Amino acid sequence: MAKILVAGQIIKELSKSIPTAQLALIELIKNAYEAGANTSTIKVSNDEIIIKDDGLGMSLKDINTLLNISHSEKIFGSKIDGRYVSGEKGLGFFSVFKFGSFINVKTIDSQRSNFIYYFNLDLKKLVQQSDVSSFEVPINHTPSNDFKGTEIKITGLDSDSIHHLREALNKNGESSRLSNVINDPGFKINIFLDGIKTADNTNENQKFQKAKIATIQYLSKRNNEIIPFVKLNVQGIEQDLRLPDEFVQFLKTPGLTLAINLSVYSLKGTKKEDAPSIYYFEDKRKISPLTYINDSLFENSHLYNLEVNAAGKNKNVFRQQIGKILLYLNEPDIIKFNSDRTQIIESYNYTMLKEITKFISSNTQKQIREILDSEKNVNNQSESNDNSPWQQSSIFEDDPKQSIKQTVQNDDPTITQLVKEIIVLKEYKFEELFEFKDAKGHDAIKPSRPVFEPSNAVCVNTKNNTVTFSRTGTINFSITITDKTTNKEKIINTQLKIISKYKSLQNISDDWIIPFNETEPASIDHSIINFKKNINSIKSMNRFDDVLVSSLRTFVELIIKKIAEYIGIETENKLLSKLYSEVIDWPKVEDNFIKNIKDLRTQKAYKTVYNEYFLYEKDTSLIDFLNLTTHTATQIVSLASVDRKLPFFNFLYTYLVVVTSAHSQFK
Repeated sequence: MAKILVAGQIIKELSKSIPTAQLALIELIKNAYEAGANTSTIKVSNDEIIIKDDGLGMSLKDINTLLNISHSEKIFGSKIDGRYVSGEKGLGFFSVFKFGSFINVKTIDSQRSNFIYYFNLDLKKLVQQSDVSSFEVPINHTPSNDFKGTEIKITGLDSDSIHHLREALNKNGESSRLSNVINDPGFKINIFLDGIKTADNTNENQKFQKAKIATIQYLSKRNNEIIPFVKLNVQGIEQDLRLPDEFVQFLKTPGLTLAINLSVYSLKGTKKEDAPSIYYFEDKRKISPLTYINDSLFENSHLYNLEVNAAGKNKNVFRQQIGKILLYLNEPDIIKFNSDRTQIIESYNYTMLKEITKFISSNTQKQIREILDSEKNVNNQSESNDNSPWQQSSIFEDDPKQSIKQTVQNDDPTITQLVKEIIVLKEYKFEELFEFKDAKGHDAIKPSRPVFEPSNAVCVNTKNNTVTFSRTGTINFSITITDKTTNKEKIINTQLKIISKYKSLQNISDDWIIPFNETEPASIDHSIINFKKNINSIKSMNRFDDVLVSSLRTFVELIIKKIAEYIGIETENKLLSKLYSEVIDWPKVEDNFIKNIKDLRTQKAYKTVYNEYFLYEKDTSLIDFLNLTTHTATQIVSLASVDRKLPFFNFLYTYLVVVTSAHSQFK
């Protein structure tokens, strides 16, 4: 009988076979992410590399699994506490030897938080073993009250790998991508080179933002239903691009979700280097979207082709695009990878995905050209008819019926506001709110896409031509109307007053968090009522912003747990993110919230808001965002960014009000 032996040399060969130092570092970052860390910090110097996270640490069993070469209990596509598992090859930890020959590991015991394990690995000793499986690694332990997570220290550095890593970290684009290799706002990566934080630039500057001409958005599944339309917005003009039936059928593949969120630019007056560094590739001097598979950056993907129209008319090519293509695979064999998961293996499924994205890329670029040319023709025709400047005027007075008379000349097109008291969370047809007339008093008017500010306060359904306002207060509104009979344009900028149906215009509530159009039942938890009053009071002072921001997570947690209690969801020993996902799952929302609203029109409005805000966020994005306010000091959350989440807070609070009322009736 023979015995299979594994020589220690295999460890060296496995680590050196990893194509780049960046990929080796990414493997270690993924380990921290899957260990539940909020932060991973990497420090690179001439003598050592230190990788530290604040995750759960490892038990003795976990350490033994870690040291089991090419073995893992992880299944690709599965999740640990809401986070995707990247792979099951068991090579992640041994990528440390890409950087150096001596490894020191210290980790908190995941079973006992005041107890740490530490051990060393020497590559030179390992490669000398004829059978590394019999090599004993001493695991030491000691009490500790101030250590969290896992720390890996690498010394005896490999000069070639460190040289290439330093080169990468000195490039703003490479460094920014490494710092955002995980697409999760609840996980922060900090990289330091010789004590200086490397670039981490993901935001547009004002100059580059002005060059944006279009956005492309697509989400393949909503409430387990396939969405056949890609949303294209070109300078405020929206169009839906329908996918062919064969693509729609393929996107029904169980466990597969595709999401696309791109911005398109015309770089006249600016340059590629002005783009957010994360999308700029220095070596190729180009900008490009990024592909994430199960929330992990996948740089070797050719999933989205920006040059698809390059062989045809050059005017149909809009290659200056940035953003993210997100592919979620909840089953392990939908797409196949090579052994180290750095390349996708060609297959029918991968070919179909590329055909779908090719169709989207090609046709959205063609539609952008058509819309831009059409608008250019309209503008040229308008200028040829009248070169005089057009004044801006307010259309709303105390009596909106008077506003129709505010025109620059007698033959101007006009607009009238028909509804003075606009109710929050009520779905309006656009023609119910406004009336447009040409110079002759007829309907030959072409309105532009209306612009609302703040934009997150409004849900516009272009298919049904309806609008729903998701917060009370003042909303800025602007629109350009063109008289088709004279080709004259008129620009309107004004303010709309949005109120609860229980308020009047003379008594618009300053409250920030409100239960939309539902009355609060007497049975609602008084601690939550008082908490809400305190939050509104602090907000009204325009002071203590940090107090307000940090208190919201607790407020949301109270709401989520109370809703869960009323609708029969077990809350014990569940992370808030998990509980949140269950509470906002559409069947639960529909059965316990929407169906308890008597007015069918209001039901539609609530559904519109749900679709707008909750369906396009990742499973736990609101909770991850709130966790930044209480669970980490690495990122400051501003009041402005919290204010953009107000529709979420008010929807959840209204959800609580409705289920509380329903619960009281059945007691």
